[in-house]
Amino acid sequence: MIYRRDLTKLLSVMDILLLEQLDDRSFNIVGDVPKWFLCFYDLNVSEHKQLYPERLFNFLEDFIEKNQPFWNTEHDEFEKRDSCWWTEVDRNHKAHYLQAFAVSYKDKKYLIIDHATNTSEIFTFLQKYKETMVEFETPVYEDNSSADDTNYLQGLSLVDHVTGLHNKKAFFLLAQHQKDMAKRKELSMLIIMLDINNISLIKEKYGDSEVNAALVTTANILKKTFRSTDVIGKLEDNTFGILSLEVANKGEKIIFSRLKKNLEIHNKKSFKTYRIDFNVGFIMYDSNYAGTFQESIKVASFRLNENKKSGKIL
Repeated sequence: MIYRRDLTKLLSVMDILLLEQLDDRSFNIVGDVPKWFLCFYDLNVSEHKQLYPERLFNFLEDFIEKNQPFWNTEHDEFEKRDSCWWTEVDRNHKAHYLQAFAVSYKDKKYLIIDHATNTSEIFTFLQKYKETMVEFETPVYEDNSSADDTNYLQGLSLVDHVTGLHNKKAFFLLAQHQKDMAKRKELSMLIIMLDINNISLIKEKYGDSEVNAALVTTANILKKTFRSTDVIGKLEDNTFGILSLEVANKGEKIIFSRLKKNLEIHNKKSFKTYRIDFNVGFIMYDSNYAGTFQESIKVASFRLNENKKSGKIL
């Protein structure tokens, strides 16, 4: 039999932080505190202190709020909801890759934060494809002498701080990984380029703060539509990229139908005086595609621009 103290010790050894939510929505640290967490929070490991993790990691604010109804519902079996992976930079300017899980069992509410170490698989492929990121970011990094530093990748910020999605650097790193996986397993991958229609009018009428609100709304709609295994990134000021692996023949119709449904649900419930509509360009990338992966990205972007010019929205 595994006792609670043994389980919490095991989680600590695995670099996993276990938090229990209290009635005031603060969290109590359960068990030992992983060393990586101390890089963010000055905590006496001999004490169990209450904290608000969303104040420590801004990314968690929406995740914690969104899961309150889930936590407040009793479950006879263990149930969980997971976030995407995101990046945080600690007080020593070192990057950490994290993922959160909301877990509920009967009247217990837990928040679990997983931590990818430098020896983990996810950091391995990030290191492996550092050159890919540099290739895509050549205009930005061509004069940066630190690009060859072995610690360079870990110092990068891989998250867009407006939406909480992967930023352009992270998107193309993960895109290369997905592309290699698709090729190795002979899978099809849907590449989507998307932006918000008439974003300039929103800016002109309501200002930059409302533009940011529209970007966050779009990010939430995309996260609701696509799987946690899909890659979603904010690439430019108003452009999002999505890579969806293992898409069946004509599967894009199902995906776009689901995206359109979630978009319509938002517009019906929104109290805003404007609608959010999407311009979309896409391409199916598989073993039969004659061009390179970089060319397929350009094709999807070209189709997005053509649809914008013609006024075609999702």
